[in-house]
Amino acid sequence: MHWLGGSNKKEAVNKLWRHIGAVNDSTNIRYSEPFMEYDYKGMPIRFYRNVDTTAKYLLELAPADAKEIRKLCDNIRKVQNLSEPITDLKGVKVTKKNRPPLSMFFSALSVLRMINTYSKISREQYANRFSHEGIRELLRSLPGDKQGIFMMFLTMGSLSRGDGGFPEGGSLPFVGRIVKTFTSLGGEILYNTRADRVVFEDGQATGVKIADRRLSADAVIITADTMAVDYLFDTPLKAPWLDNMRKVTGPTMVTFICLGINADLTKYPSYYIFKLKKPIKLASQTYEYLSVSNYASDTAYSPKGKTAMTIQLSGDTYDFWKKVERKIDILRRNKKLLMMLFLQ
Repeated sequence: MHWLGGSNKKEAVNKLWRHIGAVNDSTNIRYSEPFMEYDYKGMPIRFYRNVDTTAKYLLELAPADAKEIRKLCDNIRKVQNLSEPITDLKGVKVTKKNRPPLSMFFSALSVLRMINTYSKISREQYANRFSHEGIRELLRSLPGDKQGIFMMFLTMGSLSRGDGGFPEGGSLPFVGRIVKTFTSLGGEILYNTRADRVVFEDGQATGVKIADRRLSADAVIITADTMAVDYLFDTPLKAPWLDNMRKVTGPTMVTFICLGINADLTKYPSYYIFKLKKPIKLASQTYEYLSVSNYASDTAYSPKGKTAMTIQLSGDTYDFWKKVERKIDILRRNKKLLMMLFLQ
């Protein structure tokens, strides 16, 4: 977990997190400042959660870019109230209907033109509007470019209204609290159990097959990704919405690196970006920047004097790692064979 959407009590999704026990009043949620720091030749370029603090900092750093900096911060302010609503799923019976407030609809309408404009502008195009090289490099280093630069405004907007905090301990305690709620209500979890097939009878899912066993169910909820869902059915599913999803959905690949460091790095920001002296090349992907999530301040991740860090490298490098895995397997087999020959 890097941050949590709905950590703020005012967010609609916070009610959901509380309902399933993921967060409660005793959950310690941390809001680190600055939110993001880029190391530009030893000089920090910072984005703060508070948009006014970000504006003041950037204007002092790059007065020549005052016009674009004010536009950037104004765009963040425009989407501050554009929070994600919680709506009822079509076809699912509920005890109480949940409709988003009308004010949310008007908030979305007010930024529609901005969404259309900035969703078509890439990071590179947007970065070139600034003259300060450090700000340009920070903008180029940001992950994701499919939705244009608008996603940066949306993320910063949610942070500026007080959302996107980090629950102490991260993912494991977060999930653990959900499990506790589920089991306290009589739920049972089968760990280390693979569902091989969905049982389909008379056009309805009635359970799942696990090896030679069958588990009956009133409802089957599938959480496999779209690329793999058909493997769970003897006959591939047919539905207009599913056909459309297959057309528009593509695989999102990420190389995820976890590091345990024998040093106390609490002096560094929780989200730290820097440019590499020499780019990293993996298959067809080239990486000029590294974005590091620093968990040194969280004792659940990092014991005293130690630091846990993660790095994500976006892009399709699956085939590259598959080849590496095969080479390692060959080396292991050869090593085992040589050991057997030596012992003989």
